[in-house]
Amino acid sequence: MALARPASELRGDHVRRSDLAGGWLQARTRISFRSYGENVYVDNGGHVHISSECWWPLAVIDWGKNRWNVKRIAAHLASLLGVPF
Repeated sequence: MALARPASELRGDHVRRSDLAGGWLQARTRISFRSYGENVYVDNGGHVHISSECWWPLAVIDWGKNRWNVKRIAAHLASLLGVPF
């Protein structure tokens, strides 16, 4: 259930699909001046797995936006759970 609060607190991200009982969610970030948006996946199947990929299929360079998405979600989950990041 730790995914419920991060999903609702990440500004600009829109949860597309989720199964909070199963421990996963899929969100999409908004289009910005830095990117066309990204698909973000979080899965908690024993170990938390976070991934981010460009939404636009022709995007060649992400300018570090996907790494920033993963770090932001990981830091937020760590703060909620009270573990070091």
